[in-house]
Amino acid sequence: MTASDGMVEPADPAGLEVAGLLKASRSRVVVLCVTMLVIATVAAGLMAFRVYERVLGPELLQTARIAASTITSTAVQAMDLGLEPRDFVGMEEFMADALKLHRGLLYAAMLDDGWTVIAATSAVRPDVLPARPAGLACPAEAVVVMEPVQGIVVPLCAGNADGGTGAVAAAILVANDPAFVHGQFEVLVLDVATALLIGLLLAFEILLVLIMRSIAEPLTLLIDQLSRVAHGDIGASTRITGAGEVSSALASMDRAIGSIHDRVAVLKARIAGMGDAASRGRLSARLQELLDRFAIGADGLRTVKAISPWDVRLPLVLFVLADEMQKAFLPLFSRSLAEPVFGISAETVSALPLTVYMAVIALATPSCGRLADRFGARRMVILGLVPAIAGYVLCALAQDALWLIGGRGLTALGYALITIACQSHIIAAAGETKRSLAMTIFIGALMTASICGTAIGGIVADRVGPNAAFAASAAVAALAGVIAWRMVPPSEIHPATQRSSLLAAMRDMLLNPAFLAFLLLAAIPSKIALTGILFYLVPLRLAEIGAGQADIARVLIIYSFMNIAAGPMAARFADRRNVHFAMMVAGGAVSGAGAWLLAGADQTHLILLIVACLGIGHAMCVARGVAFATKVCQPEAERHGRTTMLGVLRMMERIGSVAGPAAAAAVAVSIGFGPAIGAIGAGVVAVSLTHGVVAIAVPALRGARRDAGRAELGGTE
Repeated sequence: MTASDGMVEPADPAGLEVAGLLKASRSRVVVLCVTMLVIATVAAGLMAFRVYERVLGPELLQTARIAASTITSTAVQAMDLGLEPRDFVGMEEFMADALKLHRGLLYAAMLDDGWTVIAATSAVRPDVLPARPAGLACPAEAVVVMEPVQGIVVPLCAGNADGGTGAVAAAILVANDPAFVHGQFEVLVLDVATALLIGLLLAFEILLVLIMRSIAEPLTLLIDQLSRVAHGDIGASTRITGAGEVSSALASMDRAIGSIHDRVAVLKARIAGMGDAASRGRLSARLQELLDRFAIGADGLRTVKAISPWDVRLPLVLFVLADEMQKAFLPLFSRSLAEPVFGISAETVSALPLTVYMAVIALATPSCGRLADRFGARRMVILGLVPAIAGYVLCALAQDALWLIGGRGLTALGYALITIACQSHIIAAAGETKRSLAMTIFIGALMTASICGTAIGGIVADRVGPNAAFAASAAVAALAGVIAWRMVPPSEIHPATQRSSLLAAMRDMLLNPAFLAFLLLAAIPSKIALTGILFYLVPLRLAEIGAGQADIARVLIIYSFMNIAAGPMAARFADRRNVHFAMMVAGGAVSGAGAWLLAGADQTHLILLIVACLGIGHAMCVARGVAFATKVCQPEAERHGRTTMLGVLRMMERIGSVAGPAAAAAVAVSIGFGPAIGAIGAGVVAVSLTHGVVAIAVPALRGARRDAGRAELGGTE
């Protein structure tokens, strides 16, 4: 069965025409649904703006009223003791402390009846001081002012303890901050835009999966089956299930072909029962000629593989989305729980949830690959959800860093089980000829889920709290399990086969100088930059300069956007100019250069540039690096198997993923978050350029000698 959006490639003209119609129909459906979703989201956003505007003003006025009441009650007590407003001592500090208890307040001031400022906080300026309200009089009643800023004025009345009579001795003015209002509207605009983006991506994912599984791939199976029958092959059955018209047509063909096979079986039995040996032999030979002509084997019907890479795409997207929801707030949440333990500093402890997470994935990946080959994707996904959901629940209930570390370790085990199972299913469904193209499904799912999950998690954590975000992750993961149970077909259990030793493959690969140089100077540094800078230091640095968790999430998703945008261009350029190694080295340098040059940035948009440089650099170097490692380790792949070789590569490059957060925390303790970003970035630039220089001096380190004569290194063509 075909594997991806671009994998429907029937050979006959009818198939090509149907493929064209499918693409056109799919485009129309996607455009229609996306248009309706945009209209609905914009309408919901406008309604949210109106509700927000209607609610925010009264809420801010109530906040100002509460602060003014606090200040007024203390001032009235002082006046009852015989003090005049001008004799109050420490009034500025008292009003400043009262404002700190509330958000969105600009200043507080005490003015006399002539509207001269007696005492005020530092933000009072003539341009933000309203005129004396006309209705200000005793008995004391608060008056709302709207220009030049919104605020509350409460008179202080002389001559009566309860403020019921007397002249206005002074007034307390508390003003709301217009910048706070504008900032809240900006956040709302960004949240609505983010919701629109997430909705578009998820809608596209769902539509794509439904179209491919329900229409495109069954129709391609029908075309293939018709083509086989037209060419005289009636030995295959699709055995597809479904309620659609195409599935019904395939089922009808299967029944007709099955009926022919039943008749062949009856005919064989009748020939076998004939008493005349000569006639029996002659008719058996004639029947065999007919069976060979129509591709009917001795074992009966052969089944055309009916599994699809699209079976696992939607569950994979949902699960990775659930796991990515913690990316934006995890370093901050971990830091809030971290305390020194066993002589380890709080900063180092705060990095342990991410370090343990990466370590468990690295250690579990090789075993998970073998389990996936044996038990199949459906069982592995359901099995992986058990530790994953348990980990999310443990994190949601976390009382200290140890709970968080344990929860993230369980989540990592579930992540390894599920992602490896889905990757194995995609590769098996695609077959040998479509394997590389089918992997775009896996990579596309990860990128889509990363963008959506990071954004959703940041908004939920900002609005409701980190614990609620972990609970939401558990719910989304459970939904992914339900969908996987319905969409992923069960697989047969295969007996364990003898595999090449992982340690032997690791030994041989480490004795390969080109691979060792690549590992130490490219693969590990890129992972250190990813987990140390992007996942750990950038969120903490953004929080340090005052960014909220939703803002942090929006900055982090730029990495995935840059990766998606720059990846195809980098691949085409490297293929056209045949500069894969140079592209890999340049990508490593670019990923670190942004962090190095902008280490002192204290503005969100400059830190966003650091993230963008990481995304562009990794788009240039990561895919080139895997291709380079596959090329220089071809002898090891032939000796131990390609799957084992790639498993060793993934496990060893994740040394950088494990070391990144711990190294970043250790450096940040001494020099701070910003300088630590610069230090790691400078280190990545240095090792990347060193890799390039050393490879120029020693061509074997860039795989040149293996291309010229692979037999010298023990490989075979």
